[in-house]
Amino acid sequence: MECEYTQYSINPLFHHSNCERSELSSNMQIDVKLYGDLKKFAPGRQTNFALTLNSGATLGDVLTMLSIPMDRCVSLINGRRATIEAPVKASDILVLFPPVSGG
Repeated sequence: MECEYTQYSINPLFHHSNCERSELSSNMQIDVKLYGDLKKFAPGRQTNFALTLNSGATLGDVLTMLSIPMDRCVSLINGRRATIEAPVKASDILVLFPPVSGG
């Protein structure tokens, strides 16, 4: 089965791929899942996707790359609440969803 790659030039530090991971020497790959109204920031309208980033990237870097306002989401890295300064590591799962309010 042939795999089709799609690259996005939102930022030269990463690209999106629908295919299996390929490790690059100074790069790493994370999985991203967007929920609620944050889905509109998904590359190619895919709410679950992989990002290849430079090593040392932070959650803030990912939000900037995806143009997601930092005050408009709750962020979980591997199921734990994360701050903007939190580093992301190879194979992390980043989940982003809008803040829940109401009562």
